[in-house]
Amino acid sequence: VEVKYFTALGKDIWVYTGPIFKGDTRRLKNSWRVEIPHAFYKIYALIKNNGTVKMLAFIMPQNVKGNEPLSHFLSTVDEVEQQTGLDFFADLEDTLENKLESNIHPKDWQLSKVSRLPSRYK
Repeated sequence: VEVKYFTALGKDIWVYTGPIFKGDTRRLKNSWRVEIPHAFYKIYALIKNNGTVKMLAFIMPQNVKGNEPLSHFLSTVDEVEQQTGLDFFADLEDTLENKLESNIHPKDWQLSKVSRLPSRYK
C-alpha cells in the first residue's frame, strides 16, 4: 500500500524485499523444503526529481499482527544488510552509500501519512 504513496515523492523508486533467517530454521508442517523466515525486510530507494537519493528500510518480524504502525519496524539498510549478509548498494560511491544506508529519515518519506493505514492482510 505504501508504494503508491511513495511513488509520488520522486522520479524513480526501487523496492527490495525478502526473508531474514536467524538461528534454527523452522519449516512448514508436512514440508521439509519450505523454510519459515524469522522476519522480512523491505528497502525503498527513491530518486527525487532533483537527483538526490533517499532510502527507507523496514524489518518486520514474523509475529506482526498487522495493526501496528509502520514506524515500529523502521530500520536502516545497514541493519538489513547485517541480518541478511547482502550488500544492496555496493555500486554507490562509499561515502554516499554509508550515509544513505546508516540513516533513518521517515519525514523525507512522509511516513506519518501511511504509517497507520489499515493492513490489507488481517
